[in-house]
Amino acid sequence: MCITALVIWMTLLHPDYCCEQSSVDRRYVLLIYYTLAIYISIQKVHSVIIFSMFGRLLLLGFVLQLTHAEGECTPIPSGSPDTCKVCEAVIDGVNYCSQCNDDRSDPSSGAPTDGVCTTDNNECSQKANGKCTQCAHSSFMYKGGCYKDSQAPGNTMCQATDSNGVCTRAKDGYFVPPGADASHQSVIPCGDEEVVTIGSSKQYRGIPNCLTCTAPVNGDGADSTPKAPTCNACKGGFFVDASKESTCTACPANCLTCADGTAERCKSCTAETHFLGATDGQEGKCVSCGTVQDAWSGVANCAKCSKPTGERVPAICKECADGFYLKTGEPPSCAIIEECTGGFFSTTDNTGKRVCTTCGDTANGGITECSECAPTSQTAKTDTVAITCSKCNKGKVSPGRTSCIDACPENSTENPTGTCVCNSGYSPDEAGTSCVAVSTNLSTGAIAGIAVAVVVVVGGLVGFLCWWFLCQGKA
Repeated sequence: MCITALVIWMTLLHPDYCCEQSSVDRRYVLLIYYTLAIYISIQKVHSVIIFSMFGRLLLLGFVLQLTHAEGECTPIPSGSPDTCKVCEAVIDGVNYCSQCNDDRSDPSSGAPTDGVCTTDNNECSQKANGKCTQCAHSSFMYKGGCYKDSQAPGNTMCQATDSNGVCTRAKDGYFVPPGADASHQSVIPCGDEEVVTIGSSKQYRGIPNCLTCTAPVNGDGADSTPKAPTCNACKGGFFVDASKESTCTACPANCLTCADGTAERCKSCTAETHFLGATDGQEGKCVSCGTVQDAWSGVANCAKCSKPTGERVPAICKECADGFYLKTGEPPSCAIIEECTGGFFSTTDNTGKRVCTTCGDTANGGITECSECAPTSQTAKTDTVAITCSKCNKGKVSPGRTSCIDACPENSTENPTGTCVCNSGYSPDEAGTSCVAVSTNLSTGAIAGIAVAVVVVVGGLVGFLCWWFLCQGKA
């Protein structure tokens, strides 16, 4: 079972098989089936560890193969006939093959079918120099290759064909040029500027930055003025400029969508840094979060905000400019660090933003019920408090100024500001909530030092006395 599945698995990975785009979906299913079969068979051999490792390696190879199969086209300029030479067929932002490494024109030569190099003759009925020169059946031509309208990526461009190699109805974002035939490109992206020639002289092109469009009337064949479609909608940051033959013209700065090129006719704005100064559904001007002089107002020194609820109401600031702290309030404001005092303290919240928050903000290192405080040496939020409290809304300030308590603990006295102060001979405990006697116990090292000093002094004194008495005796 394992060996059979392995042989089939390797066959599925062979280039001659994997290059057939029409077999991609079926190949994925078969790869999954036979890979699992190999893995299950190997796992039954519990006594041989290397087999289990081999099974996992096979699964890894399978994942890598799928990654390669679904990746973008990679050009190999001097590769074999079944490899791609040029990858310039862009569909939904993905590059597909537009020319293969085969300069022959016989039926066995390679050319792009559904974006990959194959020897298919059913859809790509004529070839030359690594490209399709004529499509057939339910396919259509696009940038050197033939694509089926019934599967990806062709079905993202064309809704229907005439069964003779020509697209007759394009998907949104594309148009069918008048007079399209099986020997020329029959769908053109609305935003593609590349000129497409139909027949011997009629030329067409898309409009830069156009998203959806309507096909033009027959082209006039002039090289200098290829026909363009009528653009119906432009991509973000552009608008359909009727004064310039439906071209897409850039919106004003910070205006994502707009009705025209004037600053007052924006429909949406750059997220976070600007908001639309108009009621919902209306057009207006994009206002910077830091602008304060307009009817639609931001907040001084604000960098990121959300739209205010109406005119003459400040925006809701969410982040301040460098050098400023987001100060808690209704509405929030931006303050310098010197203004963050009294009932506020400066810190950095758990998202990395600089904030000027209330002394009672426990989420950012404050103390419950604390109304006046000062920051400690730490400047960022941690699991402990980041302030020392000097006044409480309720209760008393604890001896260590680390909390607000109902009453002063033993061995302490309340001072006029409502702070519990430890009595003489006592100091705040480690938690700062009670007073403990100041320890007079000496450490082992201190005792040892004193003992040595005593021995030295006593020894010196004894020596001196001995010397003195001896000298007196002789005298």
